Amino acid sequence: MRRTILFATLGLFLLTVTSVAAPQEAIRYIGARPPGQSKYVLWSSSVAARQCGHALLKNQDVRQWCEDGMVTGVKPKLGTLDPGTRVERLPSTACEDMVQIRVLEGALKNRVGCTSHSALTTVKP
Repeated sequence: MRRTILFATLGLFLLTVTSVAAPQEAIRYIGARPPGQSKYVLWSSSVAARQCGHALLKNQDVRQWCEDGMVTGVKPKLGTLDPGTRVERLPSTACEDMVQIRVLEGALKNRVGCTSHSALTTVKP
């Protein structure tokens, strides 16, 4: 009987620790860029980021491909992320070669989008 209570208590403790630890591991910060470089961008999708890059390389209408969007009401670039902004890394493959995040503070609070892996750090800059 004592052994059953001990294992049940230990099991509940491990569940509590595990459920608290997982969200903390997902918390990241937006890192600082070297002087002279622009801020990291929050994109609506990895496709939008790639299309914007192609528009830059092909000297196409960058405003339309990167800012305004090709579809009415769908903005490719959701905004820029300030260094030190707290974000949550989401366990998703929706952003393909990028990482999906939820912004936890600032002007883009609660927005979900894609950014580069190199934008994230575990230490606030």
